[in-house]
Amino acid sequence: MRHAWLAVLIALALAFPKIAALLGQEFYVSFASRVLIWALLASSLNLLVGMGGMVSLGHAAFFGAGAYVVGIIAADLPQLSSALLAWPLAMAVNAALALLIGVVSLRTRGVYFIMITLAFAQMVLYIFVSIKGYGGDDGMTIARRSSLPGVNMADDTAFYYVVLALLGFSLHALGRLKASRFGRALMGIKDNEERMESMGYPTFQLKLASFVIAGSLAGLAGALMANQNGFVSPNMLHWDQSGTALVMVILGGLGSLWGGARRRGGVYASAGGADCLHSALADCPGAFPAGRRLLRSRRHRRIVFEETAVSRSGNLLETHALKKHFGGLQVTDSVSLSIRRGECHAVIGPNGAGKTTLISQISGVLKPDAGSVVFDGRDITAYSVHSRARLGFARSFQITSILPGFSVADNVGLAVQAVTGTSFSFWRAVDADHELADRALEILREVGLESLAGRLAKDLSHGEHRQLEIALALATRPQLLLLDEPMAGMGPEESERMVGLIAGLKGSHTIVLVEHDMDAVFRLADRISVLVSGRIIATGTGEEIRANAEVKIAYLGAEEAP
Repeated sequence: MRHAWLAVLIALALAFPKIAALLGQEFYVSFASRVLIWALLASSLNLLVGMGGMVSLGHAAFFGAGAYVVGIIAADLPQLSSALLAWPLAMAVNAALALLIGVVSLRTRGVYFIMITLAFAQMVLYIFVSIKGYGGDDGMTIARRSSLPGVNMADDTAFYYVVLALLGFSLHALGRLKASRFGRALMGIKDNEERMESMGYPTFQLKLASFVIAGSLAGLAGALMANQNGFVSPNMLHWDQSGTALVMVILGGLGSLWGGARRRGGVYASAGGADCLHSALADCPGAFPAGRRLLRSRRHRRIVFEETAVSRSGNLLETHALKKHFGGLQVTDSVSLSIRRGECHAVIGPNGAGKTTLISQISGVLKPDAGSVVFDGRDITAYSVHSRARLGFARSFQITSILPGFSVADNVGLAVQAVTGTSFSFWRAVDADHELADRALEILREVGLESLAGRLAKDLSHGEHRQLEIALALATRPQLLLLDEPMAGMGPEESERMVGLIAGLKGSHTIVLVEHDMDAVFRLADRISVLVSGRIIATGTGEEIRANAEVKIAYLGAEEAP
């Protein structure tokens, strides 16, 4: 049925100029071209907002810049006025502009991202307003449309078909992208970026790639609009153009392939500029060191997953004098641990002892104020979360972290995808990759969730969410499992199943276990470290910890110690 409606829609679009001519309404052919161009602009924005969850109010910068590229070529470089040269050049210029804007903007999230994209768009607008040679605030007229071999571009009907063909190809390409590994990863980032990064996805690079693609498509839309109007003005870069496209996306359906092609709307306009950018950067911690972090990500981007054979002895993980404070509160204070290969090492301590902060420092979520983390003999203190995941780290979270909008099988499939090949695959449908599905079902069978493979992850019980987290960790082929209170909130039966699951992983995986269930800890752990007020006060076997007087007083309780 969907394909039938699509065929009808295409037939009507192809027949529209003839129908308009029969009715004596040729004016509407030009109007329809304008609608199609707006559909292309909105579809490019839908890639960011609907698929990636990145709400941008600066998309008009690419729209207007694409139009100005065509206008400048027509005025100064008429030898390049062929559509085969001018339009790809408009896309390339905007891809470069999107790369520059994205490198800064994508270091932020939420309202800061919205403000920075808005600010950049206003800055680009004022740049073109200030260039008097190209009309300044009044804009510039384009004497003739870009040429195209074999096509009379001056004819509105011919131009309509060119625009229709470009929109059709763009929608097809976006549809293939959405169904690809890249599209699946981008939607996973929208659903839960923290979880995706912990599985090994370079989330910043994936978002930046989508930002560049969206910017280049918006540049193409701007080039087409310049040809349609025969005129370019700074108004095309104003943020209300972004607002109009955003309303189209929202009304058409966020994330829907046709979301940008359904409706047009309007939004009340306001101005920003360099002051807005300064405010956004000043109020958002971490935006200024973007260059430093980019260099760091480049330094480690070549880290790839390699399944390393586990040696028979030695430490897999070591922390040396890790310190972390928040204001005047010292959360971890000179924490040094040695985790042997293949052991289950538990970290216990009262609430507020710093256990989750320690796990976050080991996994790379938090950078230590002092000290170092060494994995398999390599200092990884400066490594990002996804770089550590690529080395063999996997983590479960204190508060369950899954991809609620995906099925159980797709959750695990995304984890498998993180370590099999690349996610920068833009064309091949991920559903055709049977290796991902087969491996996902194998993992689900291992953790006892195979019968729930088709269910949405958000519909699982709490205990099943915890099992799914273990499945996500196992799917990345980890050397080191960081389990942060995996039995939190579970009843006795669910806890017993989880103990059995973790027990089955001992030996084949090195496990760092943070847990309050002392019965489970003493059953599972080969060694235990006790963390109190940010310091390790004791490390030893279960029997040694039971007998330790300092532990009894500080944590287990002198009278209640097991």
